[in-house]
Amino acid sequence: MFVIISVLMFNEGGQHTNIRRLFKHWGGSTLSMSVWLALVTIIVVGLVTKWFLPTLSLSLAFILGAIITPTDSVAVSSITSDLKVPRPVMNTLERESLFNDASGLVVFNLGITALVTGYFSILHAVTDFLYVFGGGILLGVILGWIAVRIRLWMIRQRLSGPQVIIPYNLLTPFFVYFAAEMLGVSGILAVVTAGIVHGWQQNVLKLSSSRLQITTNSAWKLISSILNGIVFVLLGG
Repeated sequence: MFVIISVLMFNEGGQHTNIRRLFKHWGGSTLSMSVWLALVTIIVVGLVTKWFLPTLSLSLAFILGAIITPTDSVAVSSITSDLKVPRPVMNTLERESLFNDASGLVVFNLGITALVTGYFSILHAVTDFLYVFGGGILLGVILGWIAVRIRLWMIRQRLSGPQVIIPYNLLTPFFVYFAAEMLGVSGILAVVTAGIVHGWQQNVLKLSSSRLQITTNSAWKLISSILNGIVFVLLGG
């Protein structure tokens, strides 16, 4: 999943995200669904699980809710590929799915802590959420900006051949995801944000040749098609 999700979220969830539309809806549907709706869903799933399985501890019930509630844009696109979903609804679901990872991850970590130690703290929950959520976005912005600067340096140094740029582009999401997980922030949020920064800087990156742009886009489409096929099979398509 590390191999599949990091690449797909960087490309489809990040590079292809309309940044203007994202900012326009950020304070409304995106934030409310990715945080509040995700938390409410986790609580409901946990309580229903506890009701059906009384022998299960409440911590484990909430852990289960944290595992199954957050989705990513790749899964949303795969599940709804054969359904006639209105475009505005689909856009809302895709935007929400980019950022709900932090909500599930924080509840999951809190559930594990409560299960092991028997201790739960609201203050710890809030600070942990802010660190995971905000840290993932901030790290993604920084690493995304650095990745663009390095690629521009490669272009100026005439190291812009497909045999150099394509592997560099494909390795970028792995590095971002790994760095985020090492720092304890959301790897998916970091990868998505880095992809958004990379896509936002496409006009700058078009300094490279048309041949390189076509080759790079074709490579991304090929990799995305293969990985989406794997995801579709894993989801039971």
